[in-house]
Amino acid sequence: MAPDPKHPPLRAAADTSAATALLRYARELRRFFARKAGRPYSAEDMVQETYLQLLRFPPTEALREPEAYLYRVAWHVLSRFNRLERSERISFDSELADEELEQSGHSAFDAAEALGQETQVRRILQELSPRTQAILLLCKRDGLSYKEIAQRLGISCDAVKKHVMRGVLHFKNADWT
Repeated sequence: MAPDPKHPPLRAAADTSAATALLRYARELRRFFARKAGRPYSAEDMVQETYLQLLRFPPTEALREPEAYLYRVAWHVLSRFNRLERSERISFDSELADEELEQSGHSAFDAAEALGQETQVRRILQELSPRTQAILLLCKRDGLSYKEIAQRLGISCDAVKKHVMRGVLHFKNADWT
């Protein structure tokens, strides 16, 4: 079987001082990724990817600054993760979804109340931050546009969209039992 140029074979970790530095600085590297990426849940994955990169592509000569080399590799891993995340983002147009519901003569809140789920809607709504709750209610219950909400709260339309999307996704993924 021919070697894959994108994923060369792994080498022994003991061969590189950078891999040793990774083991020594793993905790700091996790904090670095959590802080820089803004996604603490991805930090461990990025640490592991950094380790794999060090094993796949060990330095060709002895390192004077293994920690600096480690963070250089980590920075490239972070850049690649960010690039992938941007290319894989899923957009959700809640206004389009609202139009679909309105054409059927119902809103999401009307549908929930009609099903006797008002208590569950309140419980799930309470799990959201106060700002997201307010924005979601202004949009879905009161029928305000993103622009009207943004003006009322003194925030950008993009921030309103983010909160609405976060709220809608929370409701979609909530436990309705």
